[in-house]
Amino acid sequence: MGIVFTAVIGIVALVALVATFLCIKNWHWAQMLLMLGIFLGGLGALFLSAETLRIHRALRQKLPRERTLIEEAEEINLAFRNGTENAGLIGKMFRDSEKPPFGADVESIPGIDTLARQVKQLTRQRGRVWRGVRPSGPLANDAIPVAIPQPSPHGMPPEAIVFAFEIGLSNGPNPSEGTQYLGQFKVVSVTPDGAVLSPIQQLDQRTGSRLERSKGPWSVYETMPDDRHELYAELNEQQLRQLLPPATVEEYLRHGGPANADDDEYHTAGFDEEGNRLGPDEISNAAEKRYDRPLRSYGYLFEELNRSKVVMQANAMALQKDISLVQEAQASAKKLQAYREGEKVALAKDLTLMKRDREAIEALSQKLAEIVDNAKGLLDQALTANEQLAQQLMLRQVGSVRPAAPAGGNLLRFEP
Repeated sequence: MGIVFTAVIGIVALVALVATFLCIKNWHWAQMLLMLGIFLGGLGALFLSAETLRIHRALRQKLPRERTLIEEAEEINLAFRNGTENAGLIGKMFRDSEKPPFGADVESIPGIDTLARQVKQLTRQRGRVWRGVRPSGPLANDAIPVAIPQPSPHGMPPEAIVFAFEIGLSNGPNPSEGTQYLGQFKVVSVTPDGAVLSPIQQLDQRTGSRLERSKGPWSVYETMPDDRHELYAELNEQQLRQLLPPATVEEYLRHGGPANADDDEYHTAGFDEEGNRLGPDEISNAAEKRYDRPLRSYGYLFEELNRSKVVMQANAMALQKDISLVQEAQASAKKLQAYREGEKVALAKDLTLMKRDREAIEALSQKLAEIVDNAKGLLDQALTANEQLAQQLMLRQVGSVRPAAPAGGNLLRFEP
Protein backbone atom coordinates (compact mmCIF):
# COMPACT_ATOMS: atom_id res chain seq x y z
CA MET A 1 0.00 0.00 0.00
CA GLY A 2 2.84 2.38 0.76
CA ILE A 3 4.51 1.70 -2.62
CA VAL A 4 1.27 2.28 -4.59
CA PHE A 5 0.58 5.49 -2.71
CA THR A 6 4.10 6.72 -3.38
CA ALA A 7 3.79 5.85 -7.11
CA VAL A 8 0.47 7.73 -7.36
CA ILE A 9 1.99 10.76 -5.69
CA GLY A 10 4.93 10.62 -8.09
CA ILE A 11 2.68 10.44 -11.18
CA VAL A 12 0.53 13.32 -9.97
CA ALA A 13 3.66 15.41 -9.33
CA LEU A 14 4.97 14.62 -12.79
CA VAL A 15 1.64 15.59 -14.41
CA ALA A 16 1.64 18.85 -12.45
CA LEU A 17 5.14 19.71 -13.61
CA VAL A 18 4.28 18.90 -17.23
CA ALA A 19 1.09 20.98 -17.04
CA THR A 20 3.02 23.88 -15.61
CA PHE A 21 5.59 23.64 -18.35
CA LEU A 22 2.87 23.58 -21.06
CA CYS A 23 1.26 26.72 -19.62
CA ILE A 24 4.43 28.79 -19.94
CA LYS A 25 3.36 30.34 -23.28
CA ASN A 26 -0.18 31.30 -22.16
CA TRP A 27 0.16 32.17 -18.40
CA HIS A 28 2.06 34.74 -16.48
CA TRP A 29 4.91 33.35 -14.39
CA ALA A 30 3.16 34.47 -11.15
CA GLN A 31 0.10 32.45 -12.11
CA MET A 32 2.30 29.48 -12.81
CA LEU A 33 4.02 29.79 -9.41
CA LEU A 34 0.62 30.13 -7.70
CA MET A 35 -0.71 27.04 -9.41
CA LEU A 36 2.48 25.16 -8.58
CA GLY A 37 2.26 26.28 -4.93
CA ILE A 38 -1.38 25.23 -4.70
CA PHE A 39 -0.53 21.90 -6.19
CA LEU A 40 2.44 21.30 -3.91
CA GLY A 41 0.42 22.47 -0.89
CA GLY A 42 -2.40 20.10 -1.78
CA LEU A 43 0.13 17.37 -2.31
CA GLY A 44 1.62 18.02 1.15
CA ALA A 45 -1.85 18.10 2.70
CA LEU A 46 -2.64 14.83 1.00
CA PHE A 47 0.57 13.30 2.32
CA LEU A 48 -0.06 14.56 5.84
CA SER A 49 -3.66 13.31 5.76
CA ALA A 50 -2.50 9.90 4.67
CA GLU A 51 0.16 9.82 7.40
CA THR A 52 -2.41 10.93 9.97
CA LEU A 53 -4.74 8.19 8.85
CA ARG A 54 -1.95 5.65 9.15
CA ILE A 55 -1.00 6.81 12.65
CA HIS A 56 -4.61 6.84 13.83
CA ARG A 57 -5.16 3.37 12.44
CA ALA A 58 -2.01 2.08 14.20
CA LEU A 59 -2.98 3.71 17.49
CA ARG A 60 -6.59 2.56 17.33
CA GLN A 61 -5.42 -0.99 16.85
CA LYS A 62 -3.60 -0.80 20.25
CA LEU A 63 -6.40 1.10 21.97
CA PRO A 64 -8.44 -1.92 23.21
CA ARG A 65 -5.32 -3.56 24.69
CA GLU A 66 -4.20 -0.30 26.30
CA ARG A 67 -7.70 0.22 27.67
CA THR A 68 -7.59 -3.27 29.16
CA LEU A 69 -4.19 -2.54 30.72
CA ILE A 70 -5.47 0.73 32.13
CA GLU A 71 -8.50 -0.94 33.65
CA GLU A 72 -6.27 -3.64 35.15
CA ALA A 73 -3.84 -1.00 36.48
CA GLU A 74 -6.72 0.96 37.99
CA GLU A 75 -8.00 -2.23 39.63
CA ILE A 76 -4.50 -2.99 40.97
CA ASN A 77 -4.06 0.59 42.21
CA LEU A 78 -7.42 0.39 43.95
CA ALA A 79 -6.37 -2.91 45.54
CA PHE A 80 -3.09 -1.34 46.68
CA ARG A 81 -5.01 1.53 48.22
CA ASN A 82 -7.86 -0.34 49.88
CA GLY A 83 -6.55 -3.92 50.10
CA THR A 84 -8.11 -7.01 48.58
CA GLU A 85 -9.04 -10.62 49.27
CA ASN A 86 -8.88 -11.66 45.58
CA ALA A 87 -6.04 -14.17 45.24
CA GLY A 88 -5.89 -13.73 41.45
CA LEU A 89 -5.60 -9.97 41.79
CA ILE A 90 -2.89 -10.39 44.44
CA GLY A 91 -0.94 -12.51 41.95
CA LYS A 92 -1.22 -9.75 39.33
CA MET A 93 -0.09 -7.12 41.85
CA PHE A 94 3.24 -8.82 42.53
CA ARG A 95 3.84 -10.75 39.28
CA ASP A 96 6.76 -8.47 38.33
CA SER A 97 8.29 -8.45 41.84
CA GLU A 98 11.34 -10.65 42.39
CA LYS A 99 10.69 -10.82 46.15
CA PRO A 100 7.02 -10.27 47.01
CA PRO A 101 6.43 -8.77 50.45
CA PHE A 102 3.77 -11.41 51.15
CA GLY A 103 3.86 -15.18 50.94
CA ALA A 104 2.72 -17.15 47.91
CA ASP A 105 -0.33 -18.56 49.71
CA VAL A 106 -1.58 -15.24 51.08
CA GLU A 107 -5.35 -14.83 50.76
CA SER A 108 -5.66 -11.13 51.54
CA ILE A 109 -3.46 -8.08 51.87
CA PRO A 110 -4.10 -4.78 53.66
CA GLY A 111 -4.34 -1.53 51.77
CA ILE A 112 -1.92 1.37 51.74
CA ASP A 113 -4.19 3.37 54.03
CA THR A 114 -4.27 0.53 56.55
CA LEU A 115 -0.51 0.05 56.34
CA ALA A 116 0.01 3.80 56.70
CA ARG A 117 -2.07 3.79 59.89
CA GLN A 118 -0.06 0.83 61.18
CA VAL A 119 3.20 2.61 60.34
CA LYS A 120 1.97 5.71 62.17
CA GLN A 121 1.06 3.59 65.20
CA LEU A 122 4.44 1.87 65.16
CA THR A 123 6.19 5.20 64.72
CA ARG A 124 4.17 6.65 67.58
CA GLN A 125 5.12 3.70 69.77
CA ARG A 126 8.74 3.50 68.64
CA GLY A 127 9.38 7.18 67.95
CA ARG A 128 11.37 8.49 65.04
CA VAL A 129 14.53 6.73 63.92
CA TRP A 130 17.45 7.89 61.81
CA ARG A 131 19.29 5.16 59.86
CA GLY A 132 22.80 5.21 58.43
CA VAL A 133 24.15 7.78 60.90
CA ARG A 134 27.96 7.92 60.92
CA PRO A 135 30.53 9.85 62.99
CA SER A 136 31.83 12.82 61.01
CA GLY A 137 34.59 13.78 63.43
CA PRO A 138 36.55 12.59 66.48
CA LEU A 139 35.23 12.40 70.02
CA ALA A 140 36.32 15.60 71.79
CA ASN A 141 35.15 17.33 74.97
CA ASP A 142 32.56 14.58 75.56
CA ALA A 143 30.84 15.33 72.22
CA ILE A 144 30.92 13.65 68.82
CA PRO A 145 29.66 15.10 65.50
CA VAL A 146 27.57 12.81 63.29
CA ALA A 147 26.31 12.94 59.72
CA ILE A 148 22.65 12.09 59.04
CA PRO A 149 22.21 11.14 55.36
CA GLN A 150 18.43 10.75 55.39
CA PRO A 151 15.82 12.07 55.52
CA SER A 152 16.61 15.56 54.31
CA PRO A 153 15.99 17.64 56.32
CA HIS A 154 16.59 15.10 59.06
CA GLY A 155 14.38 16.85 61.65
CA MET A 156 16.39 15.82 64.71
CA PRO A 157 15.40 18.38 67.36
CA PRO A 158 18.08 20.08 69.48
CA GLU A 159 18.21 19.30 73.22
CA ALA A 160 16.49 15.94 72.51
CA ILE A 161 17.56 12.69 74.17
CA VAL A 162 18.31 9.92 71.66
CA PHE A 163 19.55 6.31 71.81
CA ALA A 164 22.29 5.06 69.46
CA PHE A 165 22.78 1.47 68.26
CA GLU A 166 25.36 0.08 65.88
CA ILE A 167 23.86 -1.45 62.71
CA GLY A 168 24.94 -4.99 61.88
CA LEU A 169 25.06 -8.48 63.29
CA SER A 170 25.58 -8.96 66.99
CA ASN A 171 27.86 -11.61 68.42
CA GLY A 172 26.04 -13.54 71.15
CA PRO A 173 28.98 -15.68 72.34
CA ASN A 174 31.33 -12.66 72.34
CA PRO A 175 29.32 -9.39 72.49
CA SER A 176 32.43 -7.19 72.45
CA GLU A 177 33.19 -8.28 68.86
CA GLY A 178 29.70 -7.58 67.50
CA THR A 179 27.49 -4.53 67.18
CA GLN A 180 26.45 -2.98 70.46
CA TYR A 181 24.28 -0.40 72.15
CA LEU A 182 26.38 2.78 72.26
CA GLY A 183 24.43 4.68 74.87
CA GLN A 184 22.12 7.57 75.55
CA PHE A 185 23.01 10.94 74.02
CA LYS A 186 21.84 14.52 74.16
CA VAL A 187 21.57 16.51 70.93
CA VAL A 188 23.82 19.50 71.65
CA SER A 189 23.37 21.19 68.28
CA VAL A 190 22.07 20.43 64.79
CA THR A 191 23.17 21.28 61.25
CA PRO A 192 21.34 20.78 57.94
CA ASP A 193 23.08 17.44 57.37
CA GLY A 194 24.04 16.33 60.88
CA ALA A 195 24.18 16.97 64.60
CA VAL A 196 26.52 16.98 67.60
CA LEU A 197 25.78 14.34 70.26
CA SER A 198 26.99 14.33 73.85
CA PRO A 199 26.82 11.18 76.03
CA ILE A 200 24.44 11.39 78.99
CA GLN A 201 26.44 8.92 81.07
CA GLN A 202 30.01 9.73 81.97
CA LEU A 203 32.41 7.88 79.68
CA ASP A 204 35.04 5.62 81.17
CA GLN A 205 38.01 4.07 79.40
CA ARG A 206 36.01 1.15 77.97
CA THR A 207 32.93 3.08 76.78
CA GLY A 208 35.03 5.96 75.47
CA SER A 209 37.33 3.72 73.43
CA ARG A 210 34.34 1.75 72.11
CA LEU A 211 32.66 4.98 70.93
CA GLU A 212 35.90 6.13 69.28
CA ARG A 213 36.32 2.79 67.47
CA SER A 214 32.76 2.76 66.15
CA LYS A 215 32.73 4.03 62.56
CA GLY A 216 29.04 3.41 61.92
CA PRO A 217 26.53 3.06 60.53
CA TRP A 218 24.27 3.72 63.51
CA SER A 219 20.55 3.67 64.12
CA VAL A 220 19.54 6.59 66.32
CA TYR A 221 16.14 6.24 68.03
CA GLU A 222 14.07 9.01 69.54
CA THR A 223 12.77 6.55 72.16
CA MET A 224 14.22 3.30 73.41
CA PRO A 225 12.89 0.40 71.26
CA ASP A 226 10.45 -1.95 72.96
CA ASP A 227 10.90 -5.69 73.35
CA ARG A 228 8.30 -7.63 71.33
CA HIS A 229 7.82 -11.34 70.76
CA GLU A 230 7.07 -10.75 67.08
CA LEU A 231 10.62 -9.55 66.41
CA TYR A 232 12.04 -13.06 66.95
CA ALA A 233 9.10 -15.21 65.84
CA GLU A 234 10.49 -16.02 62.37
CA LEU A 235 14.11 -16.65 63.42
CA ASN A 236 15.40 -20.22 63.68
CA GLU A 237 17.57 -21.60 66.45
CA GLN A 238 20.84 -20.97 64.62
CA GLN A 239 19.97 -17.34 63.99
CA LEU A 240 18.89 -16.82 67.60
CA ARG A 241 22.10 -18.35 68.94
CA GLN A 242 24.07 -16.07 66.63
CA LEU A 243 22.22 -12.95 67.77
CA LEU A 244 21.74 -13.57 71.50
CA PRO A 245 24.15 -14.33 74.37
CA PRO A 246 24.14 -17.89 75.81
CA ALA A 247 22.78 -16.64 79.14
CA THR A 248 19.41 -15.65 77.64
CA VAL A 249 19.05 -17.50 74.33
CA GLU A 250 17.20 -20.43 75.93
CA GLU A 251 14.32 -18.12 76.89
CA TYR A 252 13.84 -17.12 73.26
CA LEU A 253 14.09 -20.73 72.04
CA ARG A 254 11.52 -21.98 74.54
CA HIS A 255 9.00 -19.18 74.03
CA GLY A 256 5.67 -20.59 72.93
CA GLY A 257 6.70 -24.16 73.73
CA PRO A 258 5.33 -26.36 76.51
CA ALA A 259 5.95 -25.16 80.05
CA ASN A 260 7.84 -27.30 82.56
CA ALA A 261 6.79 -28.04 86.10
CA ASP A 262 9.63 -25.90 87.52
CA ASP A 263 8.71 -22.77 85.49
CA ASP A 264 7.44 -20.00 87.74
CA GLU A 265 4.28 -17.98 87.18
CA TYR A 266 6.18 -15.22 85.40
CA HIS A 267 7.33 -17.66 82.69
CA THR A 268 4.04 -19.55 82.25
CA ALA A 269 0.97 -18.60 80.18
CA GLY A 270 -2.34 -20.48 80.03
CA PHE A 271 -4.46 -21.10 76.92
CA ASP A 272 -7.96 -22.53 76.46
CA GLU A 273 -9.06 -25.24 73.98
CA GLU A 274 -9.33 -22.68 71.15
CA GLY A 275 -5.82 -21.32 71.71
CA ASN A 276 -6.92 -18.07 73.35
CA ARG A 277 -4.64 -16.78 76.08
CA LEU A 278 -6.11 -16.68 79.58
CA GLY A 279 -5.52 -14.13 82.29
CA PRO A 280 -3.38 -14.80 85.36
CA ASP A 281 -6.48 -15.47 87.48
CA GLU A 282 -7.71 -18.14 85.06
CA ILE A 283 -4.48 -20.05 84.52
CA SER A 284 -5.68 -22.85 86.82
CA ASN A 285 -8.43 -23.60 84.25
CA ALA A 286 -6.02 -23.59 81.30
CA ALA A 287 -6.21 -26.47 78.83
CA GLU A 288 -2.56 -25.90 77.88
CA LYS A 289 0.35 -24.15 79.54
CA ARG A 290 3.13 -22.68 77.45
CA TYR A 291 6.47 -21.13 78.29
CA ASP A 292 6.22 -17.35 78.07
CA ARG A 293 9.31 -15.14 77.88
CA PRO A 294 8.77 -11.98 79.92
CA LEU A 295 9.24 -8.83 77.88
CA ARG A 296 12.06 -6.55 78.92
CA SER A 297 11.98 -2.78 79.31
CA TYR A 298 15.37 -1.95 77.84
CA GLY A 299 15.20 1.70 78.87
CA TYR A 300 14.70 0.73 82.50
CA LEU A 301 17.27 -2.09 82.33
CA PHE A 302 19.96 0.11 80.79
CA GLU A 303 19.31 2.78 83.43
CA GLU A 304 19.53 0.22 86.22
CA LEU A 305 22.66 -1.34 84.75
CA ASN A 306 24.26 2.07 84.40
CA ARG A 307 23.27 2.91 87.99
CA SER A 308 24.75 -0.39 89.17
CA LYS A 309 27.85 0.33 87.15
CA VAL A 310 28.22 3.75 88.79
CA VAL A 311 27.76 2.18 92.23
CA MET A 312 30.32 -0.52 91.43
CA GLN A 313 32.75 2.11 90.14
CA ALA A 314 32.22 4.14 93.31
CA ASN A 315 32.76 1.03 95.42
CA ALA A 316 35.87 0.20 93.41
CA MET A 317 37.21 3.71 93.94
CA ALA A 318 36.40 3.44 97.65
CA LEU A 319 38.17 0.06 97.80
CA GLN A 320 41.16 1.51 96.01
CA LYS A 321 41.19 4.37 98.51
CA ASP A 322 40.90 1.90 101.38
CA ILE A 323 43.69 -0.20 99.86
CA SER A 324 45.84 2.92 99.62
CA LEU A 325 45.09 3.79 103.25
CA VAL A 326 45.78 0.22 104.33
CA GLN A 327 49.06 0.27 102.43
CA GLU A 328 49.99 3.55 104.08
CA ALA A 329 49.01 2.13 107.48
CA GLN A 330 50.98 -1.02 106.69
CA ALA A 331 54.06 1.04 105.78
CA SER A 332 53.64 3.04 108.97
CA ALA A 333 53.18 -0.18 110.95
CA LYS A 334 56.36 -1.59 109.41
CA LYS A 335 58.24 1.53 110.41
CA LEU A 336 56.79 1.25 113.93
CA GLN A 337 57.67 -2.44 113.97
CA ALA A 338 61.26 -1.65 113.02
CA TYR A 339 61.36 0.99 115.74
CA ARG A 340 59.86 -1.40 118.28
CA GLU A 341 62.27 -4.12 117.23
CA GLY A 342 65.19 -1.72 117.79
CA GLU A 343 63.65 -0.72 121.06
CA LYS A 344 63.26 -4.40 121.95
CA VAL A 345 66.95 -5.01 121.22
CA ALA A 346 67.89 -2.03 123.39
CA LEU A 347 65.60 -3.22 126.18
CA ALA A 348 67.03 -6.73 125.93
CA LYS A 349 70.51 -5.23 126.27
CA ASP A 350 69.33 -3.16 129.27
CA LEU A 351 67.76 -6.29 130.75
CA THR A 352 71.07 -8.12 130.46
CA LEU A 353 72.86 -5.25 132.18
CA MET A 354 70.18 -5.01 134.85
CA LYS A 355 70.43 -8.75 135.49
CA ARG A 356 74.17 -8.38 135.87
CA ASP A 357 73.67 -5.42 138.22
CA ARG A 358 71.07 -7.40 140.12
CA GLU A 359 73.48 -10.29 140.59
CA ALA A 360 76.12 -7.87 141.81
CA ILE A 361 73.65 -6.21 144.17
CA GLU A 362 72.46 -9.58 145.48
CA ALA A 363 76.08 -10.63 146.11
CA LEU A 364 76.79 -7.34 147.87
CA SER A 365 73.54 -7.63 149.80
CA GLN A 366 74.57 -11.10 150.97
CA LYS A 367 77.93 -9.78 152.13
CA LEU A 368 76.24 -6.88 153.90
CA ALA A 369 73.81 -9.31 155.53
CA GLU A 370 76.79 -11.32 156.84
CA ILE A 371 78.45 -8.14 158.11
CA VAL A 372 75.19 -7.08 159.79
CA ASP A 373 74.81 -10.52 161.37
CA ASN A 374 78.38 -10.29 162.69
CA ALA A 375 77.72 -6.75 163.92
CA LYS A 376 74.55 -7.92 165.64
CA GLY A 377 76.51 -10.70 167.35
CA LEU A 378 79.18 -8.28 168.47
CA LEU A 379 76.50 -5.81 169.60
CA ASP A 380 74.72 -8.52 171.58
CA GLN A 381 78.03 -9.46 173.21
CA ALA A 382 78.77 -5.82 173.95
CA LEU A 383 75.29 -5.28 175.39
CA THR A 384 75.66 -8.37 177.57
CA ALA A 385 79.06 -7.22 178.73
CA ASN A 386 77.74 -3.71 179.39
CA GLU A 387 74.82 -5.12 181.32
CA GLN A 388 77.19 -7.16 183.43
CA LEU A 389 79.44 -4.17 183.99
CA ALA A 390 76.38 -2.06 184.85
CA GLN A 391 75.28 -4.64 187.43
CA GLN A 392 78.72 -4.73 188.89
CA LEU A 393 78.87 -0.94 188.93
CA MET A 394 75.46 -0.69 190.53
CA LEU A 395 76.35 -3.23 193.18
CA ARG A 396 79.59 -1.44 193.88
CA GLN A 397 77.80 1.85 194.21
CA VAL A 398 75.05 0.38 196.38
CA GLY A 399 77.61 -1.08 198.71
CA SER A 400 79.18 2.24 199.25
CA VAL A 401 75.95 4.02 200.31
CA ARG A 402 75.46 4.92 204.09
CA PRO A 403 72.16 5.90 205.73
CA ALA A 404 71.94 9.50 207.04
CA ALA A 405 69.63 11.35 209.39
CA PRO A 406 66.52 12.58 207.67
CA ALA A 407 66.90 16.23 208.33
CA GLY A 408 65.42 18.10 205.45
CA GLY A 409 67.25 16.25 202.92
CA ASN A 410 67.12 13.13 200.86
CA LEU A 411 66.21 9.92 202.41
CA LEU A 412 69.44 8.38 201.15
CA ARG A 413 72.68 10.04 200.55
CA PHE A 414 75.53 8.73 198.73
CA GLU A 415 79.00 9.47 199.81
CA PRO A 416 81.86 8.45 197.90
